Amino acid sequence: MSDDPSYALQVAIVAKLRADPDVVAIVAASPVAGVSTPGVWDRVPPNAKRPYIVVGEIQVLADDAEGIVGSESFNTIHVWADDLGMKTAKRLAGVVRKSLHEAELSLTGQRLIEIRFAETRFINDPDGVLTHGIMTFRALSEPS
Repeated sequence: MSDDPSYALQVAIVAKLRADPDVVAIVAASPVAGVSTPGVWDRVPPNAKRPYIVVGEIQVLADDAEGIVGSESFNTIHVWADDLGMKTAKRLAGVVRKSLHEAELSLTGQRLIEIRFAETRFINDPDGVLTHGIMTFRALSEPS
């Protein structure tokens, strides 16, 4: 294993959310290199349309046991919307939770033991326009 174990999880989360029809029904598609792409990003392109999801920060902790070099990670997923109130951000957070909680994800070089929803916080952006949901998922993995 050469990459940090969180990279395989990040790739799998982006793929899972982009393939989920409930997520795709809410997020805005944006053109990337001439191709319309569902609004699930690990880095938001400058022309991205809202609402969208950002697979953000990941904290990885050692979770070693019985000679296995495991990892416990806390994965932050951001949902962004720009409608009045928090309706779209909360709908989007709900479908993200449904998509990822206890999901069976295929990871390159890793075996996902579990991924579970931990929490969501909703805030109004200081610009007075955007609403922001900050979600945390806890995942356990080990080398495959």
